[in-house]
Amino acid sequence: MRASSKMTILAVTLSLSSAALADEPAPAPAVAPAAPLAPAAEAPALPLAVPAGPRMGPAPALPGAPALTVERLATLRAYKAQRLSVREETELRGGGTSMAMGYPMGRLGGTTTFMVTDPIYTVHTWGVYQGPDRISTPDFLAVAGHKGEAEALRADIQRYDARSKRRFGAAGLGAGAVIAGLVGMRVATTPEQYLAWNLATLGGSAVGISGLIAGTFPAAKAGRLERSPSAVMEPGRARSLAQEHNDALQAKLGVTPQEAWLLELGDDR
Repeated sequence: MRASSKMTILAVTLSLSSAALADEPAPAPAVAPAAPLAPAAEAPALPLAVPAGPRMGPAPALPGAPALTVERLATLRAYKAQRLSVREETELRGGGTSMAMGYPMGRLGGTTTFMVTDPIYTVHTWGVYQGPDRISTPDFLAVAGHKGEAEALRADIQRYDARSKRRFGAAGLGAGAVIAGLVGMRVATTPEQYLAWNLATLGGSAVGISGLIAGTFPAAKAGRLERSPSAVMEPGRARSLAQEHNDALQAKLGVTPQEAWLLELGDDR
């Protein structure tokens, strides 16, 4: 009985010892001391001034084009001033003619005036330019090498111009007759004289108005032949003549195709 009691007490004691040992924390592993850090290497100091890059030289010349000298620049300017170009234009027409009509206002006195004015409208046309200047149609034909056509066109212009001047001269004579008739009517002393001067005034008015109307048409025709190349030729033929002249001028001055193309880029065709 005593032996079993001693065995039981010994077993309980061993169990309590094992539980106490299990509850104790395990000792931490030993850590080797860290080696001292080496001082960081200092970065090299940057220079305060950045060295300048290579200097830019002159612009490279076009392939196959000669160097741009003073003489070469004068040649290119001469080509640009003498070359021909066909450009589109827009004209404003109308708005310049007006007519006034007066009517009595009855008891209120005075007159009522009505103004009739032509509307303004635009017309798309084209013209020929030599360099920056617009030239007449005869001058264009002469510069393009068609001097025969230019002389014939100038003769037509002079003929229409002379015809308009004769008719405008007749209108001037009619205006003079009107003035003389008015003065004669004022100083007439007899009914016969008054009637004669009245007839002179009416005749002068008819001649003057007819001369103005008749002289307007040839004057307009002459101006159109001189200033509007569309009255003489189609724009396609004008461009062909201009191109032929430019090609001959380019060969004469020795302008390269690249240079000619750069000069033509600014044209408004």
